[in-house]
Amino acid sequence: MRPKSAASYCQPRTPPPINVLVGVGLVETLVHLLAAHDHPLLQFEAAWTLSIIASGSNDAVMAIMRTEAPLRFIALLSESLHENVRTQSVWALAEYAGHSCECRDYLLENGILPPLLAVLSAPETVSWEMLRTATWAVANLCRGCPKPELETVRAAIPVLADLCTSGDDELIANATWALAYLSDDSADDASGGIHAVLQGDVVNMLSDFLVHPKSTVSTPALKAVGNLLTGSADQTQMVLASGALAGLACLARSPVLNTRKEACWALSNVAAGTAKQLTAVFEVDAVEPLLTIMREDDDAVSNEAAWAIANIVSGGTLDQVEHIMHNGGVPAFARFLDNHKYRVVLMALEAFAKFLEAGITIVSSSDPNWEFSHNPAAALMEAAGAIKLIVQLTTHTDPEVCTAASTVLNGHFPADMTHLLQLQNARSE
Repeated sequence: MRPKSAASYCQPRTPPPINVLVGVGLVETLVHLLAAHDHPLLQFEAAWTLSIIASGSNDAVMAIMRTEAPLRFIALLSESLHENVRTQSVWALAEYAGHSCECRDYLLENGILPPLLAVLSAPETVSWEMLRTATWAVANLCRGCPKPELETVRAAIPVLADLCTSGDDELIANATWALAYLSDDSADDASGGIHAVLQGDVVNMLSDFLVHPKSTVSTPALKAVGNLLTGSADQTQMVLASGALAGLACLARSPVLNTRKEACWALSNVAAGTAKQLTAVFEVDAVEPLLTIMREDDDAVSNEAAWAIANIVSGGTLDQVEHIMHNGGVPAFARFLDNHKYRVVLMALEAFAKFLEAGITIVSSSDPNWEFSHNPAAALMEAAGAIKLIVQLTTHTDPEVCTAASTVLNGHFPADMTHLLQLQNARSE
């Protein structure tokens, strides 16, 4: 009877004996077998087992990283004549790259990317399994915080762009995740990723993928597009020119909570842009779902929608602010006056100040003898219970919130009314 391979002992069970295999010194033996070029089956079995061990604990992974295994796997990508050996080598390297930034950077420093890109640049010469595994490996090399140095992974962008045209959903998903990682310039030490991706001729495809029928593709596309929209006004305009807004408006109506959240975040970045970009949010009918989310959705999602609408109220025209005000914006923002996040409360107070200013402009243009009671914003705020909530905020524990609430009241409401409401609030406490 043929003896079992070490890999067979690592197949799914509870728990797999990975630490046992590491503890008996098997890693060094397996690494030695990777050099058995005359015995490709042995190489494959060794690579397979090392891949499984790499899915174990941090100690197991580091036991491999301290050996020559990573360097031998990289060499096998170019040297082995057997695709099963090369595919398994890529699988192991993908596991190592995804384990930690330390492992990722070690692989990049030792030249993993050129042979991987060579494989992906000649798709007609390898199997779909090899292409999918190699794309996953590249995605892991682009992933992590801190990000890899852009110059070490920039060469992957045109290859990833080609993979996005493959028609294979798994390839496209991993390639899109890689582009999402590369375009994330949110970290303090990250820069240039947005520019590099936009120059890679992929933005049109990313926008198309927003409405892909499979969430495995639309999810990373949404992340990538959202990251790109955090760039400059000119960079944002490049994304909008690709038609991304229509897809974002569609995803804001998704039944999936996290998808709605990411779509609202992306839309908030657009709404924070130029007047033209803000108007474009109205033109794709994205405002109504944002208002609905503010009023009805989970807090994590409604907060993102609120920032989007707040950006519109802050930078929009009088007609746009009035549209928000008369289409549920006032009761929607009232909900955020009772929020544990001070920044969210301040955002709502600023929105109410803008509503009141817009109300004054509206009523004064038609009635030079207008009075406070004629302000449509004040009437809507009273009906929504917002005025009483703002009065309560004048005694908030955070001084910035207190000041903002007092400014709204003192700047837009009669002193006697404000005083009366404050007295009522004190008695109720």
